[in-house]
Amino acid sequence: MTAHTASSRISFEVRPETSVLAEGYDGIILVTDSLDKLKGTLDVLLTPLQALAEFDESVVKDGACARVDVPANRVVYAPTGPLNRDYDDVRRFADAAASGIKRGLKAGMKSPLLVRAQDQSFPHADLVTLLGALHALYVPLE
Repeated sequence: MTAHTASSRISFEVRPETSVLAEGYDGIILVTDSLDKLKGTLDVLLTPLQALAEFDESVVKDGACARVDVPANRVVYAPTGPLNRDYDDVRRFADAAASGIKRGLKAGMKSPLLVRAQDQSFPHADLVTLLGALHALYVPLE
């Protein structure tokens, strides 16, 4: 996929990955409602984020950036907040992804890996997460 701007051409690629251990990324944007969902292949992200949350309780609600022992070297935790209230919907994933991408850019990420922890709360959460992240990256030509 290629994006055009008035003064330059910016190329970027969107591709699926099967592991947070994939090479070629300078950070991970992690979108989930709970650190408890970091199981299986995401287990490597759990310990540093739990340690940070024990030190700073606001991490669980507001998110944070932490150093992790994976090729990407760092993770931005972008929490969705609760998903079990009657007024919560899939837009919480889009909002969290947008916030996470913006935080990743502030941290200096140029090639982030967007990750959503598995849960079955919303069937289109993967797509909405991706669209939220891409929406945050959109820059109008004017």
